[in-house]
Amino acid sequence: MSDQTIRIKYVGTAQRWPELAITGRQSAWMPGQIESRAPSEATALLATGLFSSPPVPVVAETRPGGVVRKPNGLAVAELGVGAVVYAQLQHAGYLPANGAVYSRAAYPALRATIGTVPDGAGAWTSRTSAADNAWLSVCWSPELSLFCAVSISGTGNRVMTSPDGITWTARTSAADNGWYAVCWSPELSLFCAVANTGVGNRVMTSPDGITWTSRTSAVDNNWFSVCWSPELLLFCAVANTGVGNRVMTSPDGVTWTARTSAVDNSWYAVCWSPELSLFCAVSNSGVGNRVMTSPDGITWTTRTSAADNEWLSVCWSPELSLFCAVSISGTGNRVMTSPDGVNWTARTSAADNVWFSVCWSPELSIFCAVSNSGVGNRVMTNAPAATYNPRTHFKLPSLPNATSGEARAFIYAGA
Repeated sequence: MSDQTIRIKYVGTAQRWPELAITGRQSAWMPGQIESRAPSEATALLATGLFSSPPVPVVAETRPGGVVRKPNGLAVAELGVGAVVYAQLQHAGYLPANGAVYSRAAYPALRATIGTVPDGAGAWTSRTSAADNAWLSVCWSPELSLFCAVSISGTGNRVMTSPDGITWTARTSAADNGWYAVCWSPELSLFCAVANTGVGNRVMTSPDGITWTSRTSAVDNNWFSVCWSPELLLFCAVANTGVGNRVMTSPDGVTWTARTSAVDNSWYAVCWSPELSLFCAVSNSGVGNRVMTSPDGITWTTRTSAADNEWLSVCWSPELSLFCAVSISGTGNRVMTSPDGVNWTARTSAADNVWFSVCWSPELSIFCAVSNSGVGNRVMTNAPAATYNPRTHFKLPSLPNATSGEARAFIYAGA
């Protein structure tokens, strides 16, 4: 920055032309915009109350994602297709990182760079597992860039991890229990798995997916599912056995407390909704009460299920504000949904297969469920809620603006 200029920042809340009366320039200023002006001009503009004098920045600074930018918000050097930069105005070749949808044909290089067939529309490829165990659950740690899977069979190797989903490595499990579920806590930097067998050790935890430690479960129930609530900083697990204690919670994965379940049904799955601040669990037994919810993991309330099917999995969609559960029984109604965990509606399943698991993709706006029965149709998805076809279009991520509020996030799409 030249010693002959002063940096000023526009602090107004709407687009204006404040220089017109002072310098005669018809320059439009946007909220948060920073420019350099001669000392006399800067002094006059600061006197209007529409500007402030921000600290002098370093020559280049790192922004979210490790991107380096100059004080004016432009990229220090050509960063390649898919690179993120922060600028006050959109420049040629850059698209706003605001979740907008674009044609794959229009930006093939960008689509190829930001993701390779993440929509499930492409062909699925078999990968070699670390061992031919009965793998029942898998989760992803963004912080470790690691998949972690657990099994109900195998000798000393009932965990496997992978950095890419392709190359898997067997890991020594804390015990040869029947590990049914695993989840990741970003806040604790901890994997947590629960089992349906074992004596006083039906929980194990690991900070890296490699070294596992047995933990004392609250009670030796058949624990089938576990999830993490970032808002409550709490693990919650549910079981299909036990008397009035088919829930347990833990703030750290180490110390577990039995909780009174709403009813002694066979609870097979639990998930957390941040938007509703609500746990939701589903069961494969009970009469008209195969759902229960809790705001804290402690106090549980039964809810009327859409049908008395054998519900084995439930997930939450923040974008649709909707729970979705799938079942292994029922006739044409092996899906049910709810906007609040209280009121449930039966939905027509694609086929009467044995649907074991369902999850949500925010990028594609679709639910995806998998089954262990059926002929060539063991996957089903709902119609995309988004107004685009993921086979022909793609959606850019929504990225936060620069932390100072000076600039917006843009993605380089190519010249």
